[in-house]
Amino acid sequence: MDRRDTYLIWATLLIACGFYLAACVLPATKHWEHDGSPHGITQHNYRCVTYQGWPLLAVGWTGVLGGQLAWLANPAALASTILLLCRQWLGAATLGAVSVILGASYLIFPTVSNNQPDVPQVGAVLWVCSFVVLTVAALIRCTWRRRERDEPRVAADGKGISASPTV
Repeated sequence: MDRRDTYLIWATLLIACGFYLAACVLPATKHWEHDGSPHGITQHNYRCVTYQGWPLLAVGWTGVLGGQLAWLANPAALASTILLLCRQWLGAATLGAVSVILGASYLIFPTVSNNQPDVPQVGAVLWVCSFVVLTVAALIRCTWRRRERDEPRVAADGKGISASPTV
């Protein structure tokens, strides 16, 4: 295990967790709700409500039942984090990319309720940024591994030795 692997992993987790926690406490979306007035449904009977990220994290899985798949970015990012900790770089990069795509799907195609699209806020952007950080870190490590594999190892005396052991 290389020291830079350890630094990369912990720096990545610190930054990603910072973005994720900020996304949970900051406004994540503006949503149109019916105000409950008995005068029928008109445009004037709706109010715009801003939600923080943590209630969306708690109940967002119900959106999957209605076809909104963006919440599934959370378990994909969790699996990516676990693979990053286990130093499974390619798997972490793959699941990280899946979480970025799923999360970005909400930013690009927000949920439509009451004929009004939700408006993603700063929390939603930070939520996706946390997934981007995980993915980029895993991709950087995949690149390092490929470079290490392609470069010949050098012995202490300066003579090159093969990358594969001789039998």
